[in-house]
Amino acid sequence: MVSNTLPDGLFLAWAAIFGIGMLGAMSPGPNLIITMRTTLTRGRAHGFAVATGLACGNAVHATFGLVGITVLIASTPWAYDVLRWAGAAFLIWIGAKALFSRQSPIVAAGMAAGTAVEPRSYRASMMAGLATNLLNPKVSIFFLALFTQIIDPATPEPVKILYGATMVAVELLWFGSVACFIGSPGIRRRLLRVGPWIDRLTGGALMALGLRLALLRSV
Repeated sequence: MVSNTLPDGLFLAWAAIFGIGMLGAMSPGPNLIITMRTTLTRGRAHGFAVATGLACGNAVHATFGLVGITVLIASTPWAYDVLRWAGAAFLIWIGAKALFSRQSPIVAAGMAAGTAVEPRSYRASMMAGLATNLLNPKVSIFFLALFTQIIDPATPEPVKILYGATMVAVELLWFGSVACFIGSPGIRRRLLRVGPWIDRLTGGALMALGLRLALLRSV
């Protein structure tokens, strides 16, 4: 676990949150599908509205994740330890799934995009992004898995808020950028070309994090 008792430890913990959060956002999935399709069919403003909705969804996940972890630490320390082990195992599992998947996520995204509903207003676009994020149970599990590896009983409340705000900012930064640049045919082709490699990079990073945390707990 990354120590939060020293400034360097705090920075490393924040960097872990930012880095893994960004890799998770970059990995092709439902959030990327709806952002790309809405931008291509409704324009960049609607794409950015979707990105805003996705970021709001992250705010909800972060709030519930942080509150749940705080309550668990105070009420049932042994259950918190179990959750930490389960979180490490989950990170390894989703990392392996992304790293060794035989089907390109970009191909799956292209097939799924044809069945998506096109929002008709900016508010509808934002709500579509919010719903896409909130209705994906893997996002909630990802937040719990990540936060339980970084947060401990000594973590101050302002630092927890910083971690949550970072996850919101990461979501808005990445998908807002996708909405801004996906309209360019050249950039779109490059994104589709490197998408599988982004997924492998994400998978490898998540596996490495999960394995490192599991090994630290076994010492």
